[in-house]
Amino acid sequence: MSSKGIEILRKYEEDYWKTVARARQSLPECLASVKQVVIYDCPDGYLILRYREQTEKEFIVTRDSPLKWQQLLHDQKLYDQYGKESTRRLTLGLKKPAKFAGHFITISPEALKVGNLVLRPKYLSATVIFGEPGDALSDGTKAAEADISQF
Repeated sequence: MSSKGIEILRKYEEDYWKTVARARQSLPECLASVKQVVIYDCPDGYLILRYREQTEKEFIVTRDSPLKWQQLLHDQKLYDQYGKESTRRLTLGLKKPAKFAGHFITISPEALKVGNLVLRPKYLSATVIFGEPGDALSDGTKAAEADISQF
């Protein structure tokens, strides 16, 4: 993929989360609690993962991935409500993705119940960009304002 695509996505996410930060007090916890965003540059597009806990110094981290986005999502580890890692895998389903402009979809992870355990990946949401991002994605501020207005 291209360094231009990465820069478009970094700018989009930075603008989006700066806008969200200004409205944080009035937002639900799931949106207000994002601590880190990781953008993966995959062979078939880009994958953006948003986490509750920050594992790196940067808020937005860019990483190269030899895996396609679907395999990269499938390889995310699952954890139970006590923080213990599970050997199970969550099969990615695209039945009801939230659709954005063009080739941009966001997926919220579903919980997998195993007995008394509830298994989830650590990310709060995953956004997939098929191919190269276009100019429609260049304004994260407007996207954040639209999302905030729904609450």
